[in-house]
Amino acid sequence: MKLFHFQRHHVVLKKHRYLFQFVSTCIVLILFPCIMSLTVISKQSYDKLTNTYKNYFLETSEKFANYFTKQLNHICLSSYEIADDSRYPNKVAFRLDPSALENCGFSLYPATQTIAEYAKSTPDFFGIYYYDIDRVLTSSSSFTSQTFASDYLETSGNQKLAEFFSKENTGLTYYSCNLSGKYGSLLVGVQTKLGQSHQLALLIYKLDNSFIDTSLLMTNDPSVVQFSVLDENRQPLISFGPNYYDGTLSFPVIMGNHINEEDTSFTFQADSKKYIACIYKEPTTGFAYMLTSPLDQVMNGTQEFYLMNMKILFLLCAILLVSIVLMIYINYRPVVGLLKKLNKNGKATNEFETISDEINRMTNEISEQNIVIVDSLLGNILYGIPISEEMVKRIGVPLDSCCYFVFTLSSGNVNTTQRTEITAELLSHFSTKVYITDILFQDITVLICMSASDRKAQIFKFLTMYFKLGPFSKTGLRQGITVSSLNDIKFSFSSCFSAPPGKGQSLAASWPVKNDFLPAQDSTSQLMQRIAQYIENRFTDPSLSQSSVADYFQISTYSLSRLFKSKFGVLFTEYVTRKRIRMAQKLLTESDSPVSTVAVQVGIPNVNYFYKVFKAYTGTSPLKYRNSLRESSKSPFKPCHPAN
Repeated sequence: MKLFHFQRHHVVLKKHRYLFQFVSTCIVLILFPCIMSLTVISKQSYDKLTNTYKNYFLETSEKFANYFTKQLNHICLSSYEIADDSRYPNKVAFRLDPSALENCGFSLYPATQTIAEYAKSTPDFFGIYYYDIDRVLTSSSSFTSQTFASDYLETSGNQKLAEFFSKENTGLTYYSCNLSGKYGSLLVGVQTKLGQSHQLALLIYKLDNSFIDTSLLMTNDPSVVQFSVLDENRQPLISFGPNYYDGTLSFPVIMGNHINEEDTSFTFQADSKKYIACIYKEPTTGFAYMLTSPLDQVMNGTQEFYLMNMKILFLLCAILLVSIVLMIYINYRPVVGLLKKLNKNGKATNEFETISDEINRMTNEISEQNIVIVDSLLGNILYGIPISEEMVKRIGVPLDSCCYFVFTLSSGNVNTTQRTEITAELLSHFSTKVYITDILFQDITVLICMSASDRKAQIFKFLTMYFKLGPFSKTGLRQGITVSSLNDIKFSFSSCFSAPPGKGQSLAASWPVKNDFLPAQDSTSQLMQRIAQYIENRFTDPSLSQSSVADYFQISTYSLSRLFKSKFGVLFTEYVTRKRIRMAQKLLTESDSPVSTVAVQVGIPNVNYFYKVFKAYTGTSPLKYRNSLRESSKSPFKPCHPAN
C-alpha cells in the first residue's frame, strides 16, 4: 500500500510538470490569439463583414437548392407509383383510369375520393388533369381548366397557364400561383399515362410554405430571410419567408444587370432600403435559388455573433486558467510535504528522481520480503519448519485472520497475469489475502489463503469457475482443510493429497511432513542454467521482464527470484541491468555510436533512464565514461561489477 502511494505521487508529479507546460502553451495558443483576434476584428471593414455573411448565404442557398431538388425527385417518384398502381384492378388507384371515369354511374366522386386518400400519405399531391375530358380533379372539387383558372387561381388565364395544361409538355411543368403579388405556392405537373387504357393525364402537386422548414437551413435567425426559386429566365416560381418584393417591383428591376452575369451575390435598393441577395445556380434543373435579407439585419447579426463569441472566449479562458491553477495547487501541495520527508540529506534533487529512487528502493525491498515470506510458507509446508512471530508480522497477516487454508492446482500453468488477477479478486470479493507460488518440477501450484472467516467454499467455487473459463479444463483443483494457526498450514497442504483423519486421530499423525515434493539439486541447477542462457540470448530485448521469463519456464516469479538470489546473490532486475550496463560499457568504448543508439542496443530505449542507470552502476555518465577512457588510453574496457 505504501508503494502504491509513492507510485501515485510519482504520477502526480509528472502531471504537475505537464500542467506547467500546458499553462505556458495555453498562454501562447489561447490568450495571445485572443488579443490578436480582438485587434483584427476591431479593424475589419464594413465590406469584410458583408462578404463574410455573403459566403454564409451562398452555402445556405446551396442547402436550399438540394432540399428543393430532393422534393422534386420525390414528386416524380410518387407520380410513377400512382401511374403503376392505376393499372391493377386490386389497387385503389385503378379508379383514376380515364376509361373507368367514363363508365362510372355517379360522376367523378370515386376519383376525387382516391385523390384524397393519396393526399394523406403525400401532402403535396393536389389533383389530376385529364386532357381528354378537360377536367381538373382535386380531393374535394372538379374544375374545367377555365373554371380552375378563374375560381381557384383568380385569373382569367394566361400563356403560362395554357402551357402548364398543354398536352405537348413532357417531364415536369411548373406554374407559379402569384396571388396578391406573393409567390406563395407552386403547381408542379408530371405528365404520365394512367390505367390500362394508358391515356395521358397530368398529375398536379402543390408546393407552398408548409413544405419547407427554413429553420433547418440556417443557424442564424431565418425569419428575416426570403428564400426564392427562379426559373431559367430568372423569374420567380415560389418564395418562402417575408416578402421583400411584390408585383410592384419585378425581379428584373431588383436584379438589374445581374440577370445575365455570373455574379453570385449582390446588393440592391428598394423603397430606400438596402438588401443583400445571394444566388446559387443549380445546373441539373436550370433553376436559381436566391436568398434575400435586409443588409442592416445582416450586419447586426454578424456583430452580435462576434460579440457573443468574444464573451464566451474570455469566459472560457478565465475558467481554464483558474482550473489549471487549482489542479496544480491541489495535486502538488501534498507532494511538497512528501519530498521534505524523503529528501532527508538536504540534497537538492529533481522531484521525479527523488520519488523514483524511493519507489525502486521499496520495490526491491518488497521483492526481497516476498521471497522470504514465500520461503517461510514453503518451509512450513515442505519441511514443517515453524513460522516465528516476527515472520508472521512480516507476512502481513491481518490481525483478525484466524482461518488459513490451501488450494493446490495441478496439470495447468498459471501465468503471472492470472496470478495477479486471482490475488486481486480474492482480496476484493472475499477479503482474503493469498500468496500463489509453485513447487518446482512437481507441476503443482499452491495458493495459501489467509482470511478472517472460513470463506474456503466460496473461494473454491470461484476458482473452479475461473479455471473452467480459462485453458484449465483438465486442471486438478484441490482444497485443504481450514486451520486456525499459520504454523498448521502444512496440514492444510497435506490434506489436499490424502483422506481426512479418523476419529480421535491427530493432524500430525494423519499428515506427517514429507519431502516427496522437494526438487533434486541437479534439476534445479539445470533449470538455472537454462534460465541464464535464455537471458543471455535476450537481455537486449526491452520487453524482457521477470514475468515474461517466469511465464516462459512456467514457474512463479517467487520461484524465479529465489533461484536468482541463491545462485547469483542478486534479484532478477539487478542481474539483467548489470548485463546491459556491461554491454553498454563495451559499446561505448569500442564504437562511436551515439549514446541514444547504445541505449537501444542494450535494451534500454529511454535515454534519460539509461543515463540514470549507467551513472548509478559506474559512478559517471556515458559520455564522461567514454571520454575518460580515451583520454587516459588505458584498458579499452572497464566493466562494472560482473552480473554472473
